[in-house]
Amino acid sequence: MNLTSPSNVFYLPAPIMIPATPPPPPTRWSVLRARAFCGWQRFRLTVREVAMVIRRAGRRLEDDYPRWLDVAPAAAPVPRFARPARVLDFESARARRRPSPS
Repeated sequence: MNLTSPSNVFYLPAPIMIPATPPPPPTRWSVLRARAFCGWQRFRLTVREVAMVIRRAGRRLEDDYPRWLDVAPAAAPVPRFARPARVLDFESARARRRPSPS
């Protein structure tokens, strides 16, 4: 068994791990600012959801969509063959694909 077969896979040497200094701990103000921002975003989303429910004012959820979306008739199902073709006629398929001589 030949273990030295040519290959296009190359292994790079692992980097030398130098211990990095830990990042400084976050300040109180940066933590407070991040928590305030997250709280503000949650409050905004909650107000939007409550306003949407109030604006709906007791209507059913499906009434929020326009009526014209339901007007289009459902497409008729495409008939499927009961089983796959047993004989593939490539010559007639090529003849159908050729442009007509007219």
